[in-house]
Amino acid sequence: MRSSNSSSISNDYDCTQSEDKYVDFLTDSNRENDIKVDIHVVHFDHRQRGEQSDGDRLFVEQLCNDAGVPFHCRYWGGNDTPSHHSNSVKFSQEVAREWRREESKKILQSIVNSRDIENVNHEIDRKGVIFTAHHRDDSYETMLLKVLRGVHLTNIAGMKVINTNDGQEPVARPLLGLRKSDLIDYLRQRRMTWREDSTNASNKYTRNRIRNELMPLLKDIVGGQDVLEQRLENIERQSTKIRNDLTVRANSYLLDSGTIDHDRKFSIDGEDIGPFILPQLEGNNHVLTLNQEYALHLWAQQRSKGMLILSQEKFHMVLNQLAKHPSKKIWKLNVGSGWNVERNGAVLDISDDSIDDNYDDNIEYPEKKW
Repeated sequence: MRSSNSSSISNDYDCTQSEDKYVDFLTDSNRENDIKVDIHVVHFDHRQRGEQSDGDRLFVEQLCNDAGVPFHCRYWGGNDTPSHHSNSVKFSQEVAREWRREESKKILQSIVNSRDIENVNHEIDRKGVIFTAHHRDDSYETMLLKVLRGVHLTNIAGMKVINTNDGQEPVARPLLGLRKSDLIDYLRQRRMTWREDSTNASNKYTRNRIRNELMPLLKDIVGGQDVLEQRLENIERQSTKIRNDLTVRANSYLLDSGTIDHDRKFSIDGEDIGPFILPQLEGNNHVLTLNQEYALHLWAQQRSKGMLILSQEKFHMVLNQLAKHPSKKIWKLNVGSGWNVERNGAVLDISDDSIDDNYDDNIEYPEKKW
């Protein structure tokens, strides 16, 4: 079951760039609408498993040929691999995932912009969606992986059905409500064949250990898969409520403190937000409240134009500096990968020593673990 290496791409439907519209497009409620959809399939050959990789590619290509669906293939280390993802860089799950994401966007954009598709009304504002085959098990694995990495309580969540980002073409996961066992049952009942990635059985990667060792153990402890899923969903729901509440309170603090101009909107480009204005802490209390901490987290992300999301370790390093050294009014704290948090009197700001006028796209920024 090749959920990670093959994606579907569709385009040519008329809708606005909003999540609700994409959800409507994916649901049964829209079947009665006569929407033209062109589906393409892209397969990513990582060239890590020799003949098995070749077999996967040929299997997907044959399925597409039989169904009359356009087939695209990208090869790791080939001409379509960016220079910083070439053979000179060690293959990893994270790097490969980013490569697949970027290539999918490029392919989709080229399809959407093409004028050669038959029977296309060019008066329609064409959009596109990248579909992936992630299922419910993948989402729970992601959630547990985040917990083990030490994410903030506001970010204990699995995958989203729809991911939109700054107006870019969205990524949709229409199978997220189904377990892997449901998909296998469907294929077996129809006597359909599929392929399994043999590396899924290996515990080389942390995600595989969660899938093969931790998930079965947790199911056994709590009394079954249904019970475990319900408890994980409850945790995710509570996390979402905490995040929504803290976001409102944090934005209020940023506005009231003057960090954000009241006449401007709080935007991800970072142009409408200034240095972080520290609260006036009384007596020996030099510890930020939870609302102020979350405001500081949001501020760092916005001030850096979304490029800096402090890990919990680095974030607490900044908090400890403020709490333990309140009398120090000027300091600079390196938080990794060239990023610094600086105090100058009653304000904090960030700087990036790694970026200058000759910006290098190959710079590795801190991993987003908040």
